[in-house]
Amino acid sequence: MNCFVYAYFGSVRLWHKMLTQEPNFVIEDFILDKSNLPNKMYIASSQGILLRSVPVKGGRNPRKKLSDIDILDDLNWRSQHKHALTAAYNHSPYFEFYKHELFDLLEKNYTSLLELNKNTMIWVSKALKVTLDIVPTTYQNCNPGHVFQDKKEQNLKNSPYRQVFEEQIGFLPNLCVLDVLFNLARHSKSYLIEAYNA
Repeated sequence: MNCFVYAYFGSVRLWHKMLTQEPNFVIEDFILDKSNLPNKMYIASSQGILLRSVPVKGGRNPRKKLSDIDILDDLNWRSQHKHALTAAYNHSPYFEFYKHELFDLLEKNYTSLLELNKNTMIWVSKALKVTLDIVPTTYQNCNPGHVFQDKKEQNLKNSPYRQVFEEQIGFLPNLCVLDVLFNLARHSKSYLIEAYNA
């Protein structure tokens, strides 16, 4: 049993778990706080790992369910994210292939973090050409040891693949799944399945 909360695109670790441990149960009543708020993505830049987060109402420590966390649209976060993705991946082999559809997705008017995250993960599923068995559940129905949280698995390193800035700064593990997609495209699914098996 693999329990998770919808993430902002999701990490390589999360997608590995989702592709190798079906069925997947999405927790709809999980209370989120600063340490596990799924509004972040980590991407590769020429300077190393770059964090981009979606601003939310109530600050960094909302202590609410994902469906109750609203996006703060006063800030220009969409443009910042698109600019960061373009700067980081413009020279990757497959960024241009996904760019327009991805940017259209980011421009939609989402009100809650749940709505945004769910749509980003559906988009990634389509890009990977996978259909996942995702079942809604409650936190009470999940064994706490089976609730996926990126922070708890930081020491796990995925096997290397070619990255844009690898020659300058070395391989950066455990990034957002977009890094895999922009660098591997049609090979992304097979990579994600095997990412931690080496």
